[in-house]
Amino acid sequence: CNTPRYDTTFVFSAGQIQSATVVYGHNTNWLGTTDTLRMTVFYPKNNVDTATKRPFIMLVHGGGFVGGSRASMDDRAEYFARMGFVAATLDYRLGWSQTCDSIGYVTNVKAIYRAVQDQKAALRYVVAHASQAKVDTNYLFLFGRSAGAVTCLNTVFTKQSDFNAALPGISTELGGLETGTNNLTVPYTVKSVGGVAGAIPDTSLITTTTMIPVAVFQGTSDSVVPYETGYPYNCTSLAQAQGSLEIARRIEHLNGCYLFCYQPGVGHGGVYDGQEDFLYSQLSHFYKRTLCNQCTQLVYEDETLVGDTALGLLATAVQEEPVVQQETLSLFPNPAADQLYLSVDDNTVWQVTVYDALGHSVYRGQMVRSGTLNVQSLAQGVYVVALYNPDTGISRWKVLSVRHE
Repeated sequence: CNTPRYDTTFVFSAGQIQSATVVYGHNTNWLGTTDTLRMTVFYPKNNVDTATKRPFIMLVHGGGFVGGSRASMDDRAEYFARMGFVAATLDYRLGWSQTCDSIGYVTNVKAIYRAVQDQKAALRYVVAHASQAKVDTNYLFLFGRSAGAVTCLNTVFTKQSDFNAALPGISTELGGLETGTNNLTVPYTVKSVGGVAGAIPDTSLITTTTMIPVAVFQGTSDSVVPYETGYPYNCTSLAQAQGSLEIARRIEHLNGCYLFCYQPGVGHGGVYDGQEDFLYSQLSHFYKRTLCNQCTQLVYEDETLVGDTALGLLATAVQEEPVVQQETLSLFPNPAADQLYLSVDDNTVWQVTVYDALGHSVYRGQMVRSGTLNVQSLAQGVYVVALYNPDTGISRWKVLSVRHE
């Protein structure tokens, strides 16, 4: 934590990075033939890096579970390797009907299941062969884009029983989540997960026992993967999913650590398009904070910071039960269209300020314990509702979404 490693500074040149492609498993694809599954591992050459163990990042490509390749993530794997990580790009099995009907539902759930099955097998392979690239198995990170983000998030939060409930008989047909694709049985734990335009079936899968730091990036007009709650491709025959906004809300509710970056009006393929430096520098900062046990809740609208809360040490922030702090601010409803209700567990006078995404104050007032705010005059978008108690010096804030449709 006192070195430039593992953040946004290159500590190795491109010439000091080596790569190796390995086969981590085999399994049957959706057409009934066998895929040989590989990953390409990038890391600083052992003769130039003095570190005895290095954190690991697995990068998973997008492509709607029908296309894409691990090679599309190679440049980012090298990016992280030059900062001192070991990074790998991943093959996973592809294919589903791409139809908006019951067949689409079944084949789409199976496609996600196969991808998660493969990623879990790849993680077992990394842990079993950790000494070859000097991987610190205490620090395994996942990051994906689109279908890759869906895979990473489901790898962490969706259990065998959840898939069995979504599609009875899936484990009998395709094998277990933790036993497919290779025969390795080594245990592993994912330290943090990130994704661009990803989702999970239900944010209630994130609990105080399963929660880890999460970094999510998405456009508010994503029609492929829901930004809030909805259906992939706007197809109601497919399984409902909850995207980045709902994931961030859930983790905030549980007082966990997250980075939430969203872009108003941006669709699925345009998330931080041309702003890759911002995206990956924020991701790097987030992983560095995780490595250093610093728990934060950060919200960016485009590249503007609109929320920043430090929760202290990661080890004390994630507990068996949600941490309920005194004077916790509640907003209802959120999103709001007309009237917003505010409440806080304290009977003193609070100063209330509402900021827009540019940091401009659009409302100032006071309340004791509870209050209301008419948001009809506010433009649709995201705001920060901030409370300050001048007697105690305590402040509280929440992100508010205003929607008028």
